[in-house]
Amino acid sequence: MIRSAELKDAEAVYRIVCELENTELDHENFVRIYKAQLASPAFFTYVYELDDKVIGMMNMRLEEQLHHAGAVMEIIELCVTDGWRSMGIGAKFMEFAKEVCMVHRVQRLELSSSTWREDAHRFYESQGMDMSHINMTYDFTYEDGK
Repeated sequence: MIRSAELKDAEAVYRIVCELENTELDHENFVRIYKAQLASPAFFTYVYELDDKVIGMMNMRLEEQLHHAGAVMEIIELCVTDGWRSMGIGAKFMEFAKEVCMVHRVQRLELSSSTWREDAHRFYESQGMDMSHINMTYDFTYEDGK
């Protein structure tokens, strides 16, 4: 079942996002950001729970954009933990995301996906999304490693 994420879900969401990124993220910063997002009206964080275990998460951000002269919802993270993929949970998240968008009367649902995530691209296209933009990035490196 999909439900709004809560503070009690922080460790499960942390584990899932680390799996998504294939790395061990800074736990303290993660929890700080997680708490801030849960308190923000601009963020919508959901988990998929099965038998009292969180096995998926989706995090979205709502913002008004000048170039749309209206609201846009972005899926920032969507991940179903390994072993539970290809069972329709991602599709349920996408349908749920579309329902949230309609409630908030957004003009567009967007997401970015790393170029190497070809399976994810196929999944999103199967959900009716178009690859209509290129997302470009620039990473900063600091001497203190942060």
